[in-house]
Amino acid sequence: MLQGLRRSTKSWTMRIILLGLAATFVVFFGQFEGGGHGGGGGHSNVLVEVDGVQLGAREISQAFNREIQAMQQVFGQQLDPDQARQLGLLDRAIGRLVTAELFAAGARDLGLAVSDDQVREAIFSLPQFQNGGGFDAGLFATFLARSGLSEAQFVETMRGDVARQLYVNAVQVGGAAPFTLAETLYKYREEQRTAETVVVPLDSFTDVAAPTDAEVTAYFETVRDVYQAPEYRRLTVASLTPAQYAEEIAVDEAEVEEEYLARQEEFHEPEQRQLQQAVFADEAAARAAKDRIDAGEAFDAVVQDVLGAPPLDLGQVVQADLFGELAEPAFALATGEVSQPVQSPLGWHLLLAGEVFEAQTATFEEVRDQLAQELSLSLARDDIFEVLESVEDTLAGGGTLEDAASENGLVVTTFDAVSRGGLDQSDTPMTDLPAPNQSITAAFSQQVGQDGDVIETDDGGFFLLRVDEVIESRPRELDEVREDVVTAWLDEQRQTLAQERADVIAAAVRDGQTMLQAASGFGLVAASSEPFNRTGGQEVAVPATLIDPLFEAAENEVVVAQTHDGFAVGRLLTVTEPTGSVGLIEVRDDLSNGFIADLQAQLAVALEDRFEVEINQDSIDTLF
Repeated sequence: MLQGLRRSTKSWTMRIILLGLAATFVVFFGQFEGGGHGGGGGHSNVLVEVDGVQLGAREISQAFNREIQAMQQVFGQQLDPDQARQLGLLDRAIGRLVTAELFAAGARDLGLAVSDDQVREAIFSLPQFQNGGGFDAGLFATFLARSGLSEAQFVETMRGDVARQLYVNAVQVGGAAPFTLAETLYKYREEQRTAETVVVPLDSFTDVAAPTDAEVTAYFETVRDVYQAPEYRRLTVASLTPAQYAEEIAVDEAEVEEEYLARQEEFHEPEQRQLQQAVFADEAAARAAKDRIDAGEAFDAVVQDVLGAPPLDLGQVVQADLFGELAEPAFALATGEVSQPVQSPLGWHLLLAGEVFEAQTATFEEVRDQLAQELSLSLARDDIFEVLESVEDTLAGGGTLEDAASENGLVVTTFDAVSRGGLDQSDTPMTDLPAPNQSITAAFSQQVGQDGDVIETDDGGFFLLRVDEVIESRPRELDEVREDVVTAWLDEQRQTLAQERADVIAAAVRDGQTMLQAASGFGLVAASSEPFNRTGGQEVAVPATLIDPLFEAAENEVVVAQTHDGFAVGRLLTVTEPTGSVGLIEVRDDLSNGFIADLQAQLAVALEDRFEVEINQDSIDTLF
């Protein structure tokens, strides 16, 4: 069977499968990297269920962490979980998991099955684990260590992914991009040009005299509309959040103890031990190595000699992390003891036991405060709706916002002035507003003196507000903004001078001077660029605003463009059309991948109508 599968990797079908697995490797396996964010940890509650497959806090947390890490690599800065949620990364993580499980459900529905031999061959064929043309156990071990996966988890994940990839291949067949489209895009995207440029910066004009009062006054009259003060509204807001309401809820000690007993597994940490292992191709090799170890040779020395690589450090594992065949022998070993050869889907293993960590269970006293807080918050989320209904009854009976607040324990806050942009009169963001976007929308849609409707917020709370006064928009007087007006006047003078100088340089180049000659007359430096395409790039010494004009220009044509700090002049030197087939193939592959992604998204929508998907949003909000 294995030999047959090895032969099958030479077929186009298996190559497509393996290429698909490599392409989706980060998406489907990346969800297990690192420790998850969020409050769930090992919580056993079902958060997402797709066609009977249940996903809990562990899976969601790990997928969420994967999205955070990917975003951090893009922006180069750390993100905390709250920021990540606001960016939609938690929703994206859940969406990816749901899509993967929908594809798996489709594969199961068709009866697709994957053997151990197929899984082994697929793992050994992944380019991420290749070194010098063959499978590198060290790279595999490094991946497992960084991702926090056991071999058993990885194998089962891979089994599902192979089946899933077989299923989605049917969609991928129709995703090839038309060659003509790819060729057109390739020529547009990869055409390169060179140019010589000179920049006339605004700050080179240091001798611009300050304006007179008359000039400031005249200039202000031409730009008065720019300095319009916005409309502000003075508000009274009554609000209640679950966290605020939870402070008023006393949790019975018996309920806390009952919660502890119900969730005791969550606070139990099973026995763990450090393990190293070596995986041999056959039993004979494993037994020969074990005989040498029993004769007194060191475990790592024998493994290095036989396999040409050191043992794999599995780190600190629990019994559930291991294959069923390995779990019992591994946890029967004493510290320093080496196991007999044991077979798994990956081969024949020798295990060396390191330090043993006994099972531990957090006591009730250690987690009592945490459980009490969680229970009170959970009760608050449930009971706050009764408070909301009571508030609505008060308002319906003719009561005021203050009546509703005093009778139901709402927090009342006044805001002197809020603009549509959520700023006060000193242009400071109004961060104390409950659900700022909802509050501002309500504030600017209500009449003065009107007690608004009760509005529920995303955190499970609610608020209502009243507009006490409208401060109308008005033109600001010159004395209020004189400093800003003087700065704007000076900037405008410098921009005019910079444009005039750029136009003079451009005219001189058109009349036959070199860019260097025309620029040096004003003490400026001309630069010749490296080849650049339409996206430019940081390494290209061409101002970004010149890129488009230079790509519309003919050779030797001179163009002028405004930059963020002045004006730039450019002369197009050369135009180079793209050649070769490698880049064209890459463009076509990119287009095809986009088409395939669209087709897969449509398939996922169709499968969601076919298979039941349940997302426990309340529990997700509580845990994360």
